[in-house]
This record gives sequence, structure tokens and C-alpha cells, in this order.
Amino acid sequence: STGVYWIPLFELLEARGFSAEDFAFSHPGGALGRKLLLRVNDIMHQGREVPRVPPETIIREALLEMTAKGFGMTTVTDPGGRLLGIFTDGDLRRALDRGIDIQHECIGDFMTTRCKTVTGEALAAEALHLIEESKITSLVVLDDERRPTGVIHLHDLLRAGIAFPYQCRNGGCGQCKCTVLYGEVEMGPYQKSVLPDEERAAGKVLACITTPLTD
Repeated sequence: STGVYWIPLFELLEARGFSAEDFAFSHPGGALGRKLLLRVNDIMHQGREVPRVPPETIIREALLEMTAKGFGMTTVTDPGGRLLGIFTDGDLRRALDRGIDIQHECIGDFMTTRCKTVTGEALAAEALHLIEESKITSLVVLDDERRPTGVIHLHDLLRAGIAFPYQCRNGGCGQCKCTVLYGEVEMGPYQKSVLPDEERAAGKVLACITTPLTD
């Protein structure tokens, strides 16, 4: 996962008195930094765009909400609007495999309760890292009382440019060159012309072929 390099970087910079905002504007041009400092609530879908149904909703009816909102999932909320779980395309497939009658069964009996969520104030880069790590396509955005305030999809993050820069993915172009400030990593084969020995000795790595070994 490429996002793993940026999230600890922001934490380390702030611990040393150098804020994430400082990083954004000290980066050449500031463009990459500003993209990485986008918050989830800057680009999430909200309001009526958020799919939601109560737990007593018949699965067939919940599918209409899922189709209308287009995320391949719906939130399931209690009378106070707090998140109880989600129901996804994957949950539907598993229900059908079990021979469940979606014309009569309630969604609350088949929803996923331990779902991945994020806050609106989280960095969009953190959301991308969580999506990649969890192998999912969207996250529910919650407020302090666990009420869904939005949904953020992988496509929203990619459209916003929240991705580590790389092209070749094999250590041949150098676009993903960065500095390891903390922790141990292991790097795969690469072209020496892209990363000379003196740069490697100075802590430079190519993120596309580098695996973190510690936090």
C-alpha cells in the first residue's frame, strides 16, 4: 500500500514542530501537499446522497436505496440516526447463497455490524489507506455520535488526486522517490540510475517497490 508513507510522515512532522500545512507549502509548487491535506469532509458525498434504511427494512426495498445512491451499499441506522451497520453487495450475495428470501427478510438480520468507518476531519489520504488496506471501495463517515454524515468512495479519492505518485511500479521511473524519516523498510530491485547509491545512503527509497517493516 502506497499511502502508508504519508500518514506516519505527517505525525512525525507535527511531533517535531513542523505542521502538515508547512509540509504542503514547502513541497515544490505546494500542489501535492495540498492534495494530501484534503479532509474527508471536503470531498465526501453527504445529505440526501447518503444511503440509509432502518433495520426492519425488507432487503428487496433496501436494494432500491442501494441502486438509487450508487455506492453498492447502504447504511443501516437506528431511530436516532446512529449507525447500526451496513449492507453491501457482498452481503446480498452471501444472503442469496444461503437461500434467503429477500422479499420477506429484514436487512437488520443480515447487515455487517463491524464495518470500517472514518470521521469527516480525517485526512483523505488516511481514508485511501484504510480503503486499500481493507480491500473495500467506500467508507461511511461518522460524526461524534456515530451518525452517518457522508460516504466517501475510492473513485472520489482518486479523482481528487489522493494517490502516491508513481508510473512504472518497478523501480524504473523515480516518480515515487521519497525519504524515510522513521522506521525500517525493505526495498526490491531497482535501476541504479533512478536511485544512486548516495541517495539510497541518505535514506531515499522508491515507494512503489518498498515495504515497511516497522511502524
